[in-house]
Amino acid sequence: MNNSFIQKNLSVLVLCFNQWDLIDDLVNTFLVETNPEYLPLIEFLICDDCSLYDRRMEFVTKYSLKPFRRFCVFRNFENLGPGQSRNRLLSIQNSSHFCFVDGDDHINSLAINEFFECVSFCDIYQFPFLISGKIFKPRFSFRNAFNSISLYFSPHTYSRRNVQYFLFPSCSRIISSEFSSSYNYRYSKVRLFEDILPYAIATLKCSTFELMRNPIVFVEFSLESRSRCISRKHYIFLFQSLRDLWRNAFEPANLLFVLNISICSIVSVIISHLRYNIYSTFRKKLMQ
Repeated sequence: MNNSFIQKNLSVLVLCFNQWDLIDDLVNTFLVETNPEYLPLIEFLICDDCSLYDRRMEFVTKYSLKPFRRFCVFRNFENLGPGQSRNRLLSIQNSSHFCFVDGDDHINSLAINEFFECVSFCDIYQFPFLISGKIFKPRFSFRNAFNSISLYFSPHTYSRRNVQYFLFPSCSRIISSEFSSSYNYRYSKVRLFEDILPYAIATLKCSTFELMRNPIVFVEFSLESRSRCISRKHYIFLFQSLRDLWRNAFEPANLLFVLNISICSIVSVIISHLRYNIYSTFRKKLMQ
């Protein structure tokens, strides 16, 4: 089958936890800035992860008659966390491609327009990551089972003494539903720190990709966010996340790669734990 003749459409999958006002602004801005020709090809699906207030009817009433192909809001009646909520949205979406947006992120309509204008039909459309206004550009290297990490694990040097890393991103990526189905692309049920499993699947299984000119989302991080509040008891979640990764049927040739990202994840969580402890201690002293 020649995928170049398949009509592309897109599912924008949004996670919400007490972020209704931010998501309202996100949808309104998206409607204004996205090319009107593409809106009928887009479905907007929101998963409310048991927010304090259930505003499903308000949003469906407000946006269901907009030119989207579909607009739906689903609610978890217990807090399942981002991993299981993403998996739920994956099982519901019905498009050739999908992308994820967190409730406190901002989606970039320029990237959506670029996606539809691109004639290629790829497994993954990827942009160098934009975090808090800073661009993380990918290194280019020969892509194989041991080296393809450079496309997604992207160091960017702001100065000679300061190298920044963003581990295992899902945020600036549009993924083919066919690719997702073929390789069981999914998120860890216990995801709290990094999305190791989908990162590994996307990196090792992707055969066609397109590097985009525009970021898909603008991401903001805060040390006060739940994903940064790491205590000793949370290391059990890291263990479970790594278990999900190693239970996946990767080829023997990729084991070195999987070992590498496992070590990266462990180091990242330890550093995040220490950083948060230092941050908390410093904040307590300021408040005294």
